[in-house]
Amino acid sequence: MLGVLTPAFTLTLVIAVFFEKFKESSVMRRIMFVVKPICIAMILSVIVTLSSTTYFVEGAVQPFSIGIAALMLYLLIKRKWSVPMVIVSSAMLGVIFYGVLPMVRG
Repeated sequence: MLGVLTPAFTLTLVIAVFFEKFKESSVMRRIMFVVKPICIAMILSVIVTLSSTTYFVEGAVQPFSIGIAALMLYLLIKRKWSVPMVIVSSAMLGVIFYGVLPMVRG
């Protein structure tokens, strides 16, 4: 695992050092003006792809998945829960609704 994480971590540190050094540069501002929308588009693409496989399985709407997502969004935004707490809570609800309850019912 260390072999997988070390190159990415090292590159991130090197880029962070250079970014801090050149962040006031007009060239860097122009680069970031282009890079930010691209990153947002990539994130939105992942959200759409994951949503289509999570909330709609074989054309059927998954109400428990949508409910869990809505609850976690509420807890994250309105109740100011931390991201790790939301991830753990949604994972536990997913295990309950899609792992434990189907075994009990069937």
